[in-house]
Amino acid sequence: MTRAPTGEEDDLPDFGPDSPAVDAESRQAYIENLLIVAADDAKNVTLISTVAVAAVAFAAKELARPLSHEPVVLKLLGLLAAVSLLAGAVLFYFYAAAINHTRMGLVHRIVSRDARGAQRIWAGQETGIWRRKGNLWRAGAIMLVAGSTLGSTVAAIVFLT
Repeated sequence: MTRAPTGEEDDLPDFGPDSPAVDAESRQAYIENLLIVAADDAKNVTLISTVAVAAVAFAAKELARPLSHEPVVLKLLGLLAAVSLLAGAVLFYFYAAAINHTRMGLVHRIVSRDARGAQRIWAGQETGIWRRKGNLWRAGAIMLVAGSTLGSTVAAIVFLT
């Protein structure tokens, strides 16, 4: 089995179109499975984003009146929670869009059955989706956790006092 010429891809097996070690059908199946994983990833982050937006809408509807009688600090914390949730949702939507763009590159690899190229697009150390766009996911997750925590705290204070 030949190795990639660059150290960047050394952890990836040789799935190139000319590789005799892996037959064409196996390479195609590998690419198709990467497409399924990518689709599931995009669906999951889109669902999480949608739930975050729905939580903000629900909180705005349910907390608007009770929060109007609370101190300004609590109102600002509620606003900060909503902004954090919405920012996290937007970052997750951008990550989902990047995944969909990556899926187009994976589909292109099906024709040539270039499983190694597909693997570089999805999991390459320098070119993989996580390396290129993982910061969107990480920042989105931080914003969603912070917004959820702050929003829950504000709601608890409003309803328990």
